[in-house]
Amino acid sequence: MLGTGRGCLKPPDVVLHGTGVEPQHCFIERNSVDDEVILHPISELTAVDDVPISGPTPLVP
Repeated sequence: MLGTGRGCLKPPDVVLHGTGVEPQHCFIERNSVDDEVILHPISELTAVDDVPISGPTPLVP
């Protein structure tokens, strides 16, 4: 889980700070079969490379 952690019973694994960052902002999944990394947004303000996302989004290097 990534986020600010403010008001959460369990702190996030990665703490983020900044405008628009929610307490529970998103989470990252790694598929060990094909080594794919996917970002799952929780907040409506989640973006990848400044592009808003609304669903699971593969992260590419």
